[in-house]
Amino acid sequence: MPFIIILLIILSVAIGVLTLGSTIVRLILLIKYHKLNKKESNTNLTARDLARKVLDANGLGEVQVEKAGFFRMLFFGNHYSVRKKTIFLRKNIINKNSATALGISLQKVGHAIQHKNKAKGFRARYVLSIMSNFSPLIFYGLIIIGLVIDFLTGFKGFGNAPITVIFLIVGIVYYMLVFFALLLTIKIEKRANAMAMEMVRKANLLSEEDTNDLENLLHLYIVADIIDFVITILKIVQLILKLLLQILRNKEQN
Repeated sequence: MPFIIILLIILSVAIGVLTLGSTIVRLILLIKYHKLNKKESNTNLTARDLARKVLDANGLGEVQVEKAGFFRMLFFGNHYSVRKKTIFLRKNIINKNSATALGISLQKVGHAIQHKNKAKGFRARYVLSIMSNFSPLIFYGLIIIGLVIDFLTGFKGFGNAPITVIFLIVGIVYYMLVFFALLLTIKIEKRANAMAMEMVRKANLLSEEDTNDLENLLHLYIVADIIDFVITILKIVQLILKLLLQILRNKEQN
């Protein structure tokens, strides 16, 4: 039991440090995003127009470029939808020709091109990334449902295992799938970032300083996602250890 308590303390410290790191990275992202969104590019094309031009040049005339609605913006932000074959951009960039607007729109074009070329792992990544957006809700929802069922059934469980524990295992398996999605996402996002930056440099859309800042911005998105996912995994381990500690304490009392 002391060993579990020590682990919980270490996990709590690690989660605290990573949460602080995540907050700092997200703050830097926000500052860079708005800073670059005020800097005009060397073209009069808006993010929508540039995306349309590059899509057509790559034989992707069927892919649409639309403004993200409220719920899409809330859950997915700027993204490429495989199912709808549409690039959705936030209203604050879709009709702008800023560094942020053009860079993000081209990054999403990179996703569309990978989809067309049937890039390895792209479709699986898309499905699993949707699952990851709702992972906290699903995971804790399963725990709550398990607790309710156990309470209503007098904690008889299924066989010798409480329903809560069974649902916890299901939630952990779910997060393993999300972890797989993250591995695919990193590879595909890096590829999309590289494609976007190549297009920016080739067309001389931005100054050298703004190009470097944009490249850093796109990279920070990946870093932020990795940190947030690690925090989530540590919180799951923390929850499991707390449940284990409670079980051991109950056994000692009995």
